[in-house]
Amino acid sequence: MNYTYKRIKAFILSISVFLVALLTIIGFIISIKNICSLIQKYESPINRVDTKEEQIALTFDVAWGSENIEDILDILDKYNAKATFF
Repeated sequence: MNYTYKRIKAFILSISVFLVALLTIIGFIISIKNICSLIQKYESPINRVDTKEEQIALTFDVAWGSENIEDILDILDKYNAKATFF
């Protein structure tokens, strides 16, 4: 009887390990699919637009710091130029 109990216990343990491994693999696959769908939805920024006139667009990324913004605004004002800050 003790031998049968040990076999049943080993069988249940084996099934449990298998189910945990299976659920881990399924979770990993679902995560990969979610990451891939996010990458496919990513739109790259607009860096070129066809126009009849030659134009240029100035953009400034101020996320790295704002210590130069006043100087930049003074230069833009001096030359009556427009720019986008983000």
